[in-house]
Amino acid sequence: MMKKMGLLAGVLSLTMVSNAAAAEEVPSRVGGHLGLAVPIVTIADPVRSIGADYTILGLVTGLNLKLNQRWSIDFETVAYSNFWGGGNISSIVIDPGVLYSFDFATVGLRTAVHVTQTQNWGLIPIIVKSFPLGELPIKAYIELDLPVFFNETGAALTVQPQGGIAF
Repeated sequence: MMKKMGLLAGVLSLTMVSNAAAAEEVPSRVGGHLGLAVPIVTIADPVRSIGADYTILGLVTGLNLKLNQRWSIDFETVAYSNFWGGGNISSIVIDPGVLYSFDFATVGLRTAVHVTQTQNWGLIPIIVKSFPLGELPIKAYIELDLPVFFNETGAALTVQPQGGIAF
């Protein structure tokens, strides 16, 4: 009886150790990011660029849900402020999307809408590269966004780099 209890205790402790090791190996399924987006040039009629036609900064917040090691769903919101001209015009873009992680970078496609504008929607292809910050549990990231928005006057493509931290 004592041998059976000792064997059972050994199996239980081995199971708990292997479960704890497995839990440490599995990455978190939920993450996020915080960053700054800067539209550089907008190709439309007419072409507009930073400094000449606008100075826009976007505060980016996102929540990421990993489906597996490669695929994830990203829920992103960008609050833009335009510091050009006589006043400060602000807008919000909601742009959820799907991401696929390669070993060297992540690519994705978002769908988007300007909350403060009428009759618009967009698609945003993205390329993301992240960099570890030493032993910290966060990473720095850089991202190239290429939003294409459609509205009643046509389409506009913007080149917009983004950078920040991901966790």
